[in-house]
Amino acid sequence: MAEQLGESPPYLAKVARHLVRAGILKAHRGVAGGVSLNRNPAEVSLLMVVEACQGAVLGDFCSDAADLSQTCAFHQAGAELHRAVVSVLSRWTLADFLSRPSPSPEIAGHVQ
Repeated sequence: MAEQLGESPPYLAKVARHLVRAGILKAHRGVAGGVSLNRNPAEVSLLMVVEACQGAVLGDFCSDAADLSQTCAFHQAGAELHRAVVSVLSRWTLADFLSRPSPSPEIAGHVQ
């Protein structure tokens, strides 16, 4: 798998460990071992994958104020960006990627 993805085996093993700990993958030991998906693909969001590997997606704001309109404009923009990132990552699931694993034939030659 590492060769197909152009990644190092130790890196992929580290990612797999994180995903196993989060319950997204299931580890199988032994000669025929490996990993398999432990949940329905429609139940696994990109947010779950990102947070399993990188930790919670956090926003860093000026204060703990519930009303961010009281903070500076930079941090208001940061809060808006944070909400957008979490929203997009929450909306996309593994099922979405499995349903469209490659671009349409019309644009396939133009996308890398």
